[in-house]
Amino acid sequence: MLVGLVTNAVSESQWPGWLGWLQRHGWFSFAVLGGAMVGLAVLLAALSESGASEHRAAPTSPPEEGVVPPGAALVLQSLPRDTNAFTDRTTELEALVRSVRNSQESGEALPVHVIDGMPGVGKTTFAVHAGHVLSERFPDGQLFVNLNGHTAGRPPVQATEALASLLAATGVPTQRIPAGDDLGAVTEARAAMWRSQLANKKALLILDNAASYRQLEPLLPGGSDCLVLVTSRKRLAAYEEVVLPVEALPAEHAVDLFVRLSGRSAASLDRAVLEQLVELCGYLPLGVSLLAARLRHRPSWSAEDLRALPLIPGGGG
Repeated sequence: MLVGLVTNAVSESQWPGWLGWLQRHGWFSFAVLGGAMVGLAVLLAALSESGASEHRAAPTSPPEEGVVPPGAALVLQSLPRDTNAFTDRTTELEALVRSVRNSQESGEALPVHVIDGMPGVGKTTFAVHAGHVLSERFPDGQLFVNLNGHTAGRPPVQATEALASLLAATGVPTQRIPAGDDLGAVTEARAAMWRSQLANKKALLILDNAASYRQLEPLLPGGSDCLVLVTSRKRLAAYEEVVLPVEALPAEHAVDLFVRLSGRSAASLDRAVLEQLVELCGYLPLGVSLLAARLRHRPSWSAEDLRALPLIPGGGG
């Protein structure tokens, strides 16, 4: 624009109107316009620097990966899938739900609930089913840990190892989980961090297959609003515990479970034979489930064929 102004100012043609004044005073106009452009450039630079300062004052970089921001809701679901092998634990389930509801409504701390019983009686199945039933009461998460207290061929999970898994599940980066050579100090530090992660949360924790109270004690949340369900073959001595013993199924319910899992209609199976089969299983859900699965996967078999198998206690004549 400035070059055009100077070029036209020295031309012989006359500009109309007020442009004629610019033509007669070309160099003066050139200086005024140049000064205006310099001032505008300075103003734009100042505005740009101000915007950059505000941007630096309020960084938008994302938080460290895996770190839960203060006040953020902890939403975790690691419960195993609920199973259709669950059957008629109405009494036990109602007792558990009633205990939880009474504690929550009264504002009391939720006690540890210990589910015990013999192997194969369905302790884990009951705990998982109860966890799904109660999940809405614990919206901040439902976690499951197998402690391998009585798993054949595997040593029990140490508390410090379980704590590392739980902390990682809540989003704590591996490099922030306490470590060291002093096992006792590491366990205490991890337990403290774990309690901090669950502070003011309403979460449900299932500690399955526990060997002893000593094994699970460091895993207990410190808050009063978290529910802990423990399964064990032993009667554990825990403070403020509620014991929920799980017994073998009544004969009628064991037969109904067998029919449901066998994939057959009740009319196609001899009820008397089924009663013998579930009795041979000790009315334990695990044994009943395994037998029913064998029949389901062999459509040509009858219940009598299953009873005659030599692998069935008392079978094969």
